Amino acid sequence: MSNLPADRSPAAFEYSLNHDEDVINLGELFSTLYDSKWLILLITTVTVLIGLAKTQLDRPIYKADGLLQVKENSASMAS
Repeated sequence: MSNLPADRSPAAFEYSLNHDEDVINLGELFSTLYDSKWLILLITTVTVLIGLAKTQLDRPIYKADGLLQVKENSASMAS
């Protein structure tokens, strides 16, 4: 199965030749981040505060398990 358009006209393939749309504009990206700085700061602060509250309110649980296996070697003990 092919991804080619049904009419196969040159205009149908023109979209793949326009490489300018594939370029990332860093200025626009940083501008968007700068414009949303208060929202980003608010979400980060709330997340950090929730994390700090959870670590302070939860009781630490320390648990350890151990297994000791003793193998009896009666032949060397008897002599």
